[in-house]
Amino acid sequence: ARIRRLLDDAARGVGFSEETRAAAQRKMAGIFKADPGPLKVVMLLELLHVLSEDPASRKIASPAYTKPVNLKKIDRLERVLNHLENHWREAVTLAEVAKVAALHPQSMSRFFRQHLGMNFQEYLIQLRVSRAARMLMESDRTVASIAFDCGFNNLANFNRQFQAAHGKTPSAFRKGG
Repeated sequence: ARIRRLLDDAARGVGFSEETRAAAQRKMAGIFKADPGPLKVVMLLELLHVLSEDPASRKIASPAYTKPVNLKKIDRLERVLNHLENHWREAVTLAEVAKVAALHPQSMSRFFRQHLGMNFQEYLIQLRVSRAARMLMESDRTVASIAFDCGFNNLANFNRQFQAAHGKTPSAFRKGG
């Protein structure tokens, strides 16, 4: 029942305590390293259990966040997210993404904020940092190599963005999982 409630709440976003986030990161690292099969499913359930047990968890968005579904907007958002999924390592611009969505760049910026709760640049950085975190856990490549492979052209900026997202440096993240 708690996991079901967690999944329902996830539609509005859920924030967790620092302790739970650290435990969840360790669980996710194990999932990434596990061989495909039933063990991965069990590990995923363990992760969901850890998240669902956090007494300090909180919903991020208000109940007003859930809006009526507009299929045209969903299709546009899907096109944009697919484009970013395929080009996140490259120098992607707001103007380029606006063309994919058939919007003016200013409208694209507003569209991003309305539907994802952040601006285009914040989303792109979050996407790149999450991919870098996964690479740090799954490979022995250098931090610099991973940073440049994830679309960051400045190692200091990568370290700053990573620390802001994960509360630790990429090297510390790799050591602590």
